[in-house]
Amino acid sequence: MEDLLIENGIIVRSNEMFYGSIAISNEKITAVYHDGESLPKAKNVIDAKEFMVFPGMIDTHIHLNEPGITHHEDIAHGTAAAAIGGITTVIDMPNLSIPPVYNVESLKKKLECIKNSAVTDVALWASLFPDNFDQLEELYNEGVCAFKSFMCDPENLLAPNQIEEAMSIIKSFGGVAGFHCEDMDILNQLTAEKEAQCLDSRKDYLETRPVEAELTAVKKLISIAKKTGCTTYICHTSHPMVAHEIQKARKEGYPIYGETCPHYFLFSQDDYLQKGGAYKCCPPLRDRKAATELLDCLVEGSLQTLGSDHCPVTLEEKDESKYGYINLHNGMGGCQSMVQATFDYMIHQKHLNPTLLASVFSTNAAKIFGLYGQKGDLLPGFDADVTIIDPNEPWEVKQEELLYVNRFSAYDGLKGIGCPVITLLRGKVIAMNGEIIGTNSGKYVKRYR
Repeated sequence: MEDLLIENGIIVRSNEMFYGSIAISNEKITAVYHDGESLPKAKNVIDAKEFMVFPGMIDTHIHLNEPGITHHEDIAHGTAAAAIGGITTVIDMPNLSIPPVYNVESLKKKLECIKNSAVTDVALWASLFPDNFDQLEELYNEGVCAFKSFMCDPENLLAPNQIEEAMSIIKSFGGVAGFHCEDMDILNQLTAEKEAQCLDSRKDYLETRPVEAELTAVKKLISIAKKTGCTTYICHTSHPMVAHEIQKARKEGYPIYGETCPHYFLFSQDDYLQKGGAYKCCPPLRDRKAATELLDCLVEGSLQTLGSDHCPVTLEEKDESKYGYINLHNGMGGCQSMVQATFDYMIHQKHLNPTLLASVFSTNAAKIFGLYGQKGDLLPGFDADVTIIDPNEPWEVKQEELLYVNRFSAYDGLKGIGCPVITLLRGKVIAMNGEIIGTNSGKYVKRYR
């Protein structure tokens, strides 16, 4: 007898969609059945009739900031919000924790936080700093999924020769190097020009971070990636021109992957110009034409994954009257709302195949970050991580229903159709109809292979 049977759903994988059922025992998927096949008995049954059953969604890019800056976000609130939003595994960014995950000692501190409070499973990025190259392989052996650095961070900036050295090391043990790509020289020059003219408006901020800065950095990084052969991940791609550079390298056979975030195609710079700080992020939102074409990049495969870049700050830190516009804190909260917002946009508004969602929210991420075989698909032997979506459920994002430490978001007020109604982690319901079912259900997930 099975522990659980999910019956009569529309099974959605990255390459197929069919009516069927899923059997689960001992936290694993034991069998997947097509409609009409004989089903086993089970201790518990979920009737998924008229619902879509996806592999558990993976958020490739989230900032939980614990230990350390927990007044921005912490593991308990961030993973609970993610679970409500249909996400079963988050891959946490390292650099905003205190300490960041840059060696085994700091990794252990992070793991204590996960053990005590995670609702979803948590996989980890580790930091890539100028002074921790000798720690990278040991961190990799401890199961981290990838290494993150910035091309525009004055405190931890890697010179091109350091990027090449780091990527050569990471290549030697088969790891993944990820980067925030904006060219520091361009950003500094444009910001200095604005300051010299005493210019500081929302428009001025956008002009200090043009797409040329992102494109220049990506071209530099791709050149180094080609030289080293290291698997490379471009974080939060904001513009189709950048996606096309990634695709050109991929067509040449290089293992280079691109991530974007739903806010880059759901919103545009007009939202930021009209509504302000909640929409301020880096790279910034682009124009509506670019936002529309960015979705096409996901459809054609120029970009492979979606991450929330959930990086909230306090409401006070979004006060433009206090901080101005250029120096206002960047960051958007989004992990609770991004799946439903993307579902509505892709499926109901753009009439795309739901299999695309399974690809960009689950299967591709699992394969890139070494989780596939454990996460990322609805197949026997995989963890029974499942996101069940009611495709006809209307919704509205309401500030009071957000579970973040700081309950505001650029998604606030957005309306749509199609919403996660049940989230299962390793066969256990962790969220249902907007409510958390139990706590501390998550654990640290090591890279599978």
